[in-house]
Amino acid sequence: MVKRNRTAPIWSHPLLKPLPSSQNVTETVDEVLYREEGDVASDGRAEEDEEEEEEEEEEVDVVTASHLTHDEQMNGLIRDLRSFADGLAYQIQFRDNRMLSAVYRNGSGFIRMMEACLEKERRDNLNRGMPTATWDSEFASATYYRTWPRNFDRDT
Repeated sequence: MVKRNRTAPIWSHPLLKPLPSSQNVTETVDEVLYREEGDVASDGRAEEDEEEEEEEEEEVDVVTASHLTHDEQMNGLIRDLRSFADGLAYQIQFRDNRMLSAVYRNGSGFIRMMEACLEKERRDNLNRGMPTATWDSEFASATYYRTWPRNFDRDT
């Protein structure tokens, strides 16, 4: 069990150990655990984990793109979402429930956020009814979503 302290070290646990200053600080927890357990390949890691890690590194580089501005990141995300939505529309003709299940399973967090944002939009643009409360747990994922103003022409 991890214990939280008021003074340094903030977190204490038998497996949490400080890294020596000469050690590479980018080493992952998995690498430290493999090294300590002795279940390692000749270079210090399990061979199959190397392949998975290389694939993950490639994905992370595409996703983070920290050298891009906020607008470039948002526009790239919007472009990719529209392209994916077009791909989903193409999938309809095949009526493959496995694809639909995969979308719900893998995208459940995003789908919940999307639904919360759209519901917040709907409620904020109603002339009648209860507006969304600032700290409503139903809209926690939509906290930073700013709704369109009423009667705003979205095509401009």
